[in-house]
Amino acid sequence: MPSPPSATRSRGDDDLVLTDREVVRRAEDILNTMANTVSAMKLFPSDHSTVKNFVGLLSGKFDDYFKTYSRLEVGVEEYSFTCAGQVVYTDEMTIKSLPFFFFKDGTQILYFYRGLDRRELFDFLELIKSVSQKPGDDNDIVAALWETDFSNIQYYAPDEFLENQILAEKREVQADKDLPELPSDLAHETLEVKVDLAKFSQGRIELRPEDREKFRWSPGTGPEEGEPSPADSAPEEAPSAAPEVSAGLTPS
Repeated sequence: MPSPPSATRSRGDDDLVLTDREVVRRAEDILNTMANTVSAMKLFPSDHSTVKNFVGLLSGKFDDYFKTYSRLEVGVEEYSFTCAGQVVYTDEMTIKSLPFFFFKDGTQILYFYRGLDRRELFDFLELIKSVSQKPGDDNDIVAALWETDFSNIQYYAPDEFLENQILAEKREVQADKDLPELPSDLAHETLEVKVDLAKFSQGRIELRPEDREKFRWSPGTGPEEGEPSPADSAPEEAPSAAPEVSAGLTPS
C-alpha cells in the first residue's frame, strides 16, 4: 500500500534537510580552508611548500565536493559567507576579511562549478592576492573577475552597482585630464582637421586684424583717440626679421 502523501512529503523534507546539512558542512570546510590558503599566499611566495600544500588541500576538498554536487553557491555578506541560508564562515577584521574583500565591490554570490581544477583554482587565488595588495580604488575584485572570465568560477554583482562604478571612474578620468567638454551636439561626432603642409615653407604668419593690433601697439603707446592706426591707413609691410613659419588649418 503506498504511503499517504503527507508521509511522502515528510520523508522528502527530511532528505532535503540532510542534504542541506551536508552541503553546509562541506562548504564550511572549503571556505575555511580557502581563507587560510589566501592568508598563506600573502605571506609566502607562490612556489613555497606551505602555499603548495594549502592549494593542494583546498583543491582536494573541491574535488570531493564535486563528486556529489555540481555546484557550490556561496552568499557574500559584509563579514560572512553563507551557504543554503547558513553562515559558514565569518571574519570581522576588515583589513583581512575575505568576505568583506568581495562584498566591498558589490559581489553578492560566488559560484564554483564542477570542472574546477587545481590550475584554475590557483589562478583564482593568485588574483585575490594580487588585487588585495593594490592600493585604493585599484583593488576592485569584481572588475578583475570580469576581465579574467574564469570558466568554472562565476559571480553575481548588481548591474546598477557596476554602472555607478563605471560612471564614477569616467568622471574621475575626465577631471584628471582637465579637458573641456564638447557641446552636446558635437559630443558624438567625429571631427576631422587637415593640415596644409605646403604653408610651412611660405615664411609668414597669418594673423587676424585684432591680433595685429596687439602686436603693433604696446600699452600707453597706441594712437590717440580718433586717430587712425597705421594698419587702417597704410598697407602692412612684410617683416624682414628672422624667417617665420605658418601652418594653415582647413576644415574637411
